[in-house]
Amino acid sequence: MNAAWLAVFAASLWAMRRRGRAASLGALGATFLALGGGVGNGVAHLALALRAGGYFPGLYTAALCLVAGAVLLARLRAITGVGVD
Repeated sequence: MNAAWLAVFAASLWAMRRRGRAASLGALGATFLALGGGVGNGVAHLALALRAGGYFPGLYTAALCLVAGAVLLARLRAITGVGVD
């Protein structure tokens, strides 16, 4: 399954290099993966550790996912100009 998500991410990056509608769809795919795989995964694992009252598997890498997802979202925002005045 991870290989499928990696393929989706690679296709999104390839589409973002194109112009027009393909670039928009590529940015949408990359944003979805940044939110779900990066930010969402990071927040979820941190919340699960809090709920468990201690260590939860994936806790240490969750912080890396959270930071990587946030950086990716910021870069996508800068590239696409969405929300930039």
